[in-house]
Parts: sequence; C-alpha cells; structure tokens
Amino acid sequence: MINHSPRFPLLFLITLTIVGSASLSYADSSNISAHLDSLLSARSYDELETFALKTLALSDTIETADRANLHKYLGIVYIIRGREEDGKRQFTHWLDLDPAGYIDKFNYPPMIVRAYNEVKMERERTKDFLVDEPVEQWEPSTIDILKSALVPGWGQITQGKTGRGIAFLALQSLSIAGWFVSDHNLTLANNAYQRETDPAKFDELYNTTNNWNYARWAFTFSSIGIYVITQADFFFIPPEINLSSYPVSPRDNFAMNPSTDFKSSNNINLLTVHF
Repeated sequence: MINHSPRFPLLFLITLTIVGSASLSYADSSNISAHLDSLLSARSYDELETFALKTLALSDTIETADRANLHKYLGIVYIIRGREEDGKRQFTHWLDLDPAGYIDKFNYPPMIVRAYNEVKMERERTKDFLVDEPVEQWEPSTIDILKSALVPGWGQITQGKTGRGIAFLALQSLSIAGWFVSDHNLTLANNAYQRETDPAKFDELYNTTNNWNYARWAFTFSSIGIYVITQADFFFIPPEINLSSYPVSPRDNFAMNPSTDFKSSNNINLLTVHF
C-alpha cells in the first residue's frame, strides 16, 4: 500500500521560511531609505554608520539607488563627526551612482552643503578628463603641407618631430648632391669617351661612363624614395601629444579605489540592526 504524505504542510513551511527570511533581510530595499532617514533624524549616528557599512557589504543584493543613499547618509555622518575627507569620499561614491543626487541646503547644516558643493564642482572640473573620448585626429594646415612638399623634412620639424625632420632633410640633401655629382661626372666621362681616338681605351671609358650613369639613376631613385617616405610620415604618422599639461585631479584616487570606508573594528563587531 502506497503512503501519500501530505504536501500542504511542507509547502506551507517553505513559504513561511521564505517570507520570514525576507522580512528579516538586512538589506530590505523597501526599508533602507526610510530607516536611514529615521536614524539621522534621531541622531543615532553610531547605529546609522553600522547599518550603512553592513548593508554596503551586501551591495550585490540591493538596488543601485539604495546603495547611493547609503553612501550619501554615511557621508553626512562622517562630516557631522568632523571626518570631512571621508565624508567627501562617500559623497563621491554617491554621485558616481546617482549623478543627479543633490543636497537641499534648507534641510542640512552648512558644512554638509559646502562639502557636497565642493565634491560636485570637482566632478564638473574632472568630467571631461575622466570620460574616454576619441582622440581628435591631427589635421595639417595648408602652410604645413606646402612646407613638407617643398622641403622634405620641413613638415616634420613643424610637427615637432625635429630629429626625424633633420634626418630626412640630410638624407634628401645627400641624395640630391650625389645626383648632381654623378650627372657632372657622367658628362665628363661621356665627353672623354666621345673624344677618345685610341681603341685600347674605348672599353675603359665606356665602363666609366656607364658606372656614372648607374650612380645617377641610383641617386634619382633614392631621392624619390626619401621624398615619398617623408610625405607618408608627414600625413599618416601624427605628431605625439604632450599630456604633461593635462591636470590630474585627486578625484582619480577615489575613482581607482572606491572601497568602503570602515571606521573601526568595534563597529564590525557590533553590527546589529533594529528596524
């Protein structure tokens, strides 16, 4: 005979367990903001700090808006207690999560409003630096293009690539000088060959003339190659940008190290919350 055990009591117990766990959950999103406000109104700063730190430790299970409020109220408590830098750091984390967050100057003391305004202004100053934007492509002016076209290496010098520009200019100058020397000697060798009447010297003069002709062509191709490389470097390899003039804000440290601030080991041992 098959014994069918009743399923209703088992389901009922499971439901009670789930509901009970939810009601006792430390990071109940629906109660976080109200609880923070009530603790602040009652000036229960120790309990508020303990609650905020413990709840932030469960940040993976709570909503972003609640996490932002926890940083906000924790910053308020720190500033009230004279820990202004810690408070500003918490305000920074708060505004990172909720950029539209604000402090009503009629509901909070001036020191809190002042700290909030300082953090807000710092964010505005560093906003363009912190946001990754495409680097603007360098565009040469008409004058720069003419300089590069007329004198290979001059364009690099105007770009700030002085060493490379001087090297291109020297190589091109040597190539052009070599071409003129080769052309001059080719003319002399060819005239000597044309005037020579001794058949025994024909081969020697002919070879000399050919060698200077080959040299002239070599310098011709060398000049063309250097010119093409110079123009390619000018148009396709932009000048380096000096980033030393860009200001680096202390806020970068906050962005790189957004860890939660724990006041002391005593608060870690006394993490008890009463809703």
